[in-house]
Amino acid sequence: VWAGIMSIFLLNGALYAFCTYLLFVRHALRAALVTTLMLEVTVLALIILLWPRVQKAAFLLLPYAVWVLFAVYLNY
Repeated sequence: VWAGIMSIFLLNGALYAFCTYLLFVRHALRAALVTTLMLEVTVLALIILLWPRVQKAAFLLLPYAVWVLFAVYLNY
């Protein structure tokens, strides 16, 4: 289970970096929007997987989930 959580965490970091690249370097707004939506899915997956094990960590990810949703809104 922890390996899966760590894999999603690493995927989240890679998506964040790729989204930043797409948005600020390539100026590919549609691709960045899709990547940001995938980023939100990974954040929600982390919250769901962490909640039964480490509620404090899952709770601390909630503002990040809201921030990513705001990024989706700004990009849309």
